[in-house]
Amino acid sequence: MTTPAYPEDSRIELLSCPYNKSHQIQRNRMQTHLIKCRKSYPEISKVACPFNVTHLIKEPELSYHVSICADRASFEKFKIQDDLDRTDETRVITYELTSDQNWDSVCVEKTYNPRKYMDSANLIRHAPAGAKPSERKEFRAAEFKRHKQ
Repeated sequence: MTTPAYPEDSRIELLSCPYNKSHQIQRNRMQTHLIKCRKSYPEISKVACPFNVTHLIKEPELSYHVSICADRASFEKFKIQDDLDRTDETRVITYELTSDQNWDSVCVEKTYNPRKYMDSANLIRHAPAGAKPSERKEFRAAEFKRHKQ
């Protein structure tokens, strides 16, 4: 006896495609399927519900669907909660900062030069990326001399 692909007691919820009722799709795959099916059935015009994009309805039926859509309840709950969280009074906090320091007047006598440091430090350097073989050879020779000093 063969086992059905989706046994009766499984928790996988199947939905019917709005373009072709014979298509049975898992809820989590519905958006992907709708994109593919929309390309296969360009002559069928459907509009998406503003509360759930997987609800595709004929345009004349949209206003009725919006009034009874199950996902509208979660939107309304969110909207009411957002209104409760928002207060009418907006506080503006201002701080006045004063300081005796003026960083523009600070004179920096000596700056750090990484190139100069690398030339004088005892570091192992690699030839620059994209260098030609002759340039790499010259670089290695110069590095050898630098380390000998």
